[in-house]
Amino acid sequence: MSPLEQLPHITDVASSATPTPFSPPPTSPTNPNLHLSVTRTRGNRSIPVDSAEWRAICTVILTRDNRTCASCAYMSPHPKGRGLHIDHLNGDVPDNDHTNLRVHCPPCEAIRHCGISGIKGRVCLASSDMEQVEIVRKTRKMFEESGRIPRIREVDPLATRTDITIVDLANKLRTMKREELTEEEKGLRGFFTPEAAGHFVITMDLEYVSGAPLLDT
Repeated sequence: MSPLEQLPHITDVASSATPTPFSPPPTSPTNPNLHLSVTRTRGNRSIPVDSAEWRAICTVILTRDNRTCASCAYMSPHPKGRGLHIDHLNGDVPDNDHTNLRVHCPPCEAIRHCGISGIKGRVCLASSDMEQVEIVRKTRKMFEESGRIPRIREVDPLATRTDITIVDLANKLRTMKREELTEEEKGLRGFFTPEAAGHFVITMDLEYVSGAPLLDT
């Protein structure tokens, strides 16, 4: 059974709403500097994620950015941006100025918060010369074609194993800047495990996944 078939049906909390037509933006934002990183102020929110205020902010940012991931340029096929996250650009979660907020797809957000992703077994490390954003894009393309998360060597045939764990790397990133890492550590990339299938499914236009609430970090 493929990861797609194993996922439960998700009820659409807004299924009665009439979808509004949309078209792709003339140009899509992209950030080639997507790296394994952490948020040092996680848990210090000034606005609760379940509040009407935060939901209103999410709607504004999703509309402003046309439901398009700021890192990999993936555009949600859903008018309300199902499954997309609102990320704090500078990692300071109390800073909710709109200039500090951006849209992230679930896979890019998993890389953005690599420690949590590692603890949950959704992302693992390997040494690779591929850009992290290209790993996300290639994994998504292969997943959409096959219904499964590709193995590391299917994404990058030249990737090599590392003894560094993603949790250990995340702990270092909590206390130092990326520029202060060793060259070996800078060469590490995040690859997705089968447990990350839901990150890709949630934003896909699948009939049996009829909707889900906004995700945010």
